[in-house]
Amino acid sequence: MSKFLLRVVLMTLWAIGMFSTLVVSADEAHEAETNPMRDAEHFFAQCPDRSRVTIHRDGRLLDLHAVAYTTANLMELEVLRLADWLVDLPIPGAQLRPFQRITNGIRTAYHRLGHSRPVGRFGELVDAFQLRELSLGDVATTYTVATGGTVGAGSGTVMRVQKVVDWTQHVVGDFNAFGGRLVGRRQGLVTWRLPGRAVDGSQTMVTNIFHLISGTVARTIDHTITGAESSLEVAVNLGRRKRHRDTTVFLHLPTSVYRAHELWVLHHRARIYVGTREALTRRSHAELFHPGMGRPRPLWWDDDTWLLHVNTVVMVTDVRTFATAPPGLVPYVVSAAFVFGDAPSSSSESVDNTPLLF
Repeated sequence: MSKFLLRVVLMTLWAIGMFSTLVVSADEAHEAETNPMRDAEHFFAQCPDRSRVTIHRDGRLLDLHAVAYTTANLMELEVLRLADWLVDLPIPGAQLRPFQRITNGIRTAYHRLGHSRPVGRFGELVDAFQLRELSLGDVATTYTVATGGTVGAGSGTVMRVQKVVDWTQHVVGDFNAFGGRLVGRRQGLVTWRLPGRAVDGSQTMVTNIFHLISGTVARTIDHTITGAESSLEVAVNLGRRKRHRDTTVFLHLPTSVYRAHELWVLHHRARIYVGTREALTRRSHAELFHPGMGRPRPLWWDDDTWLLHVNTVVMVTDVRTFATAPPGLVPYVVSAAFVFGDAPSSSSESVDNTPLLF
């Protein structure tokens, strides 16, 4: 019984919701019929939507820059950590991480060997190769590329070479000191420090050159991607134009100013509409400037007697036409929100019985 009552209640609520939706839709349809152009969105609603396409979008997954940076980040994956992940992926339960366990065991066993000079040099050589930090990008002999920059001193192959060179210098220094003790020379067999300084300077120079080359390559790739996106955007947007709402100019000017520039307005009347704000809210951009769409285009210039009953008029045109307008019209440019959002309700601009023939 309780299930039956529950079903009845749910069906009743559903019926009420459907009835409310139909009533609201009918009200909206009636409102749209009586006052079809209430704001700028309605004014441009019937315009063909062939707006320009933007190729580069930072938030899109398939953006060329995002693909490049994602690839660089994938190259950051460490080989051993990736291997552990692949082993643990199909196995349910706690993570095994076998390679991490092996490396930790080797490290623990090494520390138990003591701190003698040979053991220390052997550990330094193993550390120079940085096997735990070996990443996919290191195989390509490159630096680790971080997300926040184009170059970085990561655990790449170049750094391994530098560490091996340092280890070689230390080993040569050990043999030099050992030979010096054999002959009673505390400073070693060879006291000339120029070779070591030359090697250190060469290492610094190689690092700086690699930084420069890495940065240049990264910027070149970035600029190449940007150029490719720009070229593709130009090709895709051939035949497309900006949205009409982005190229339409509205003017709100006194009748006397309109009369002063009437000759220019009539010369360009094919791409201009002049009327009252109340009349404009009943029109659409498609009706005014798209031949063959909506009602016939109003011939507002045939009869200008309505100008005797108004103090201000609204002019609508496009950016290209307005570029040739007299400078005296520039101060009267207004936004679409001003025209449609603040439409006058009094007769300050037009007489109530003025017919909407325009």
